[in-house]
Amino acid sequence: MKRISFILMLCAMAATPVLALQTGDESAPLKTNKWLLNGPIAINKGRKDKNKNALFLLELWGTWSPQSRDAIPLLVYLQNKYRSKGLKIIAITRETEDVVADFLKKHPEINYGIALDDKSQTTLKYLGESRLLPRFYVINANGEIIWDGEAADLDSVMRKIYSGKYSPEVQQEISRMQQELELQMRRGMFEKVKELSDRILKIDPENGPAMRMRMFMYENQRRPDLAWNFLSKCIKECPDYDRFYFIQLDFISRYPDYRKNIKKIGEEVLKRFKDQPNILNDMGWGLLTRFPDDVGALDLAAKCILQSKCVVHDEKAHIGMRVACLNSMALLYYRSGMLEKALKTQQEVTEMLDGSASAEKSKNTEAYYKKAIELKKQLSALNKPGS
Repeated sequence: MKRISFILMLCAMAATPVLALQTGDESAPLKTNKWLLNGPIAINKGRKDKNKNALFLLELWGTWSPQSRDAIPLLVYLQNKYRSKGLKIIAITRETEDVVADFLKKHPEINYGIALDDKSQTTLKYLGESRLLPRFYVINANGEIIWDGEAADLDSVMRKIYSGKYSPEVQQEISRMQQELELQMRRGMFEKVKELSDRILKIDPENGPAMRMRMFMYENQRRPDLAWNFLSKCIKECPDYDRFYFIQLDFISRYPDYRKNIKKIGEEVLKRFKDQPNILNDMGWGLLTRFPDDVGALDLAAKCILQSKCVVHDEKAHIGMRVACLNSMALLYYRSGMLEKALKTQQEVTEMLDGSASAEKSKNTEAYYKKAIELKKQLSALNKPGS
């Protein structure tokens, strides 16, 4: 499961309007005209769910939205991880049946409910006139919205909920402050932005929206030094929150002057998350793709990826995790000059994906590795004595 681009999340947060429904509100019944996958699923239709632990994750999305497409692996992962605990994921779009059906053929990995909005009633009720997609709502068995937000924060929120560390009452207070934060940001009241984001992060040190808004402010002011110092402070306050380290990598990719910190970040992740192969693999992939010309990044990427390689042969591991590790191994082989091994590993990825939209991307990577092998042979022949 690859990480969602931080800069896209910054832009989304800067443009998010006030929502029609939000944390603390009663959820609205779903108005659907057809279920295309894993349905029907009802929320808040005048009765309490028999399973008191049931939790609903509603996504409003669109096939045309890159962010919606990028969220699919995360939703598949969450549905698999929390299905036994009562989680039901529902994705609703206002698009036509033929468009969505064609899209689903390319994504056989989707394991959650997909429904068509009935005359946009559900979308309008939850989002108002906003066209910012995707948007997510966590709804409890009583039909209450206990969280709403972006894909970037979803994994963290679900972990908190299922570990008993989440408080809907606290989140409702934070949501009010987040609305005020966005308003002050649009007004250019930067001292207020600092004050509000500090208040939110004091309550919730892992709060993504407050952290992203503060970073967005500093970067717009062309003060990367303040942005970096702020992010470093967030990590010091919450060192076991893995996403902060990936945000650091994104930041460095935009500000090369901070490349000297890559080694420190990689070593900290290797030490702190040594028993979490998904995080190590994501870090390895991030290092390879963001810094292809950095020797230190290559060395750290190799250590991360090799330490997470055990997942590849673990039959109990989710297929998405195994595919991600193989993808990273293939790229590591390629960067190390082991072209035939890279091709063979990528072919394993394609076989595991078996006809999905991601399989086409894997085939394209295969073609790239094949061409590299051909060129290597041609160049070797040209450099033979007498050529």
